[in-house]
Amino acid sequence: MCMTVTNLSTFYGGAGGQDVIMGKVSWASGSPVFTPNTMANNLNTTGNVFGMMIDTKNGNYASVDWPTGPMLAYRAANVLPFDAPVAITGATGPYVDPAVAYVDDKLVLFWIVGLDVHMAPLSTTITGGKLTAASVGTSTAVISIGNQSHSPTPLPDSTGNVMGFWFASLVGSDSDMHFKSMLPSTTAHTKCWDTTGWLNNGGVAGGHFLCADSGISYAALQEGEGYFMMSNTDIDTTTAAPLKIRIAGLTGTPSICSSTMGISLKTALPVALPGLLGEFALDTTILLLIGGPTITTKDEVAELSLPSNAGLKGLSLAVQAVINPTDPGLTASFTSTINPAFK
Repeated sequence: MCMTVTNLSTFYGGAGGQDVIMGKVSWASGSPVFTPNTMANNLNTTGNVFGMMIDTKNGNYASVDWPTGPMLAYRAANVLPFDAPVAITGATGPYVDPAVAYVDDKLVLFWIVGLDVHMAPLSTTITGGKLTAASVGTSTAVISIGNQSHSPTPLPDSTGNVMGFWFASLVGSDSDMHFKSMLPSTTAHTKCWDTTGWLNNGGVAGGHFLCADSGISYAALQEGEGYFMMSNTDIDTTTAAPLKIRIAGLTGTPSICSSTMGISLKTALPVALPGLLGEFALDTTILLLIGGPTITTKDEVAELSLPSNAGLKGLSLAVQAVINPTDPGLTASFTSTINPAFK
């Protein structure tokens, strides 16, 4: 976990104002325990430093907001501290929530441009094992919902490539948290966490959803749990590219979660059903019911890869799963929906 804090000790790189700190979090004891380290010390400078994000694949890059604009740091191995960051050329404006990540195995940067969150390829120069330059190419919107979007947290698959987002959106002075199950700006999003104050800069670990909350003076993180599904889209049927699905359940408690997926041609108004958490949101004309992946990992996340074929070209499917924890006392739940398209 990376956090933005005030009054940070100089031992952890505190330089005054807001600073960032990195560490590990464990829920094994029943409540979150944060154990800090010194790997982010070099990312701090005088003035307000904000929103450290580590890349989604290897952990070799970290982005951070400085008063002068977005910065990028590098380390040759993910067990080392990050070196001092360099400015990211082409990503202008201070406090634009930069997030470094991978898409299709290529390094990218997400950051705020106007009302939207944009993505652009991120080029870096490594000289003698040190990062000496970073710049972004032409950007495109990946979160565009008509309101001020901010705080993008890219959510990757098991290979480190981004599939969806946990992000915030602002109306007036009210900032709420949203979930987006696929990458393009045209895919749907869902408001998940609604308060009258300011929620921002969240994180997701398995089925744990976190964010900062001005209502508690940012003195603690807000935490919730959810069942979600993500997928790729714009799937190329001419190359038999697979449909990749990633699901998550409650983290840490269930030993095994089975899943069943329903496939339809469109979504419908969500309806609550007795005995299940969440809501059913598929058109009642179900094309197919199939067994989904079984969650057995510690982080309660599992994946499924389904082959595509030319007969799917031009189709957009609607998919939703029911996740069923086997442990006594835990209730089965619907996941969020996905709408993968085939081209």
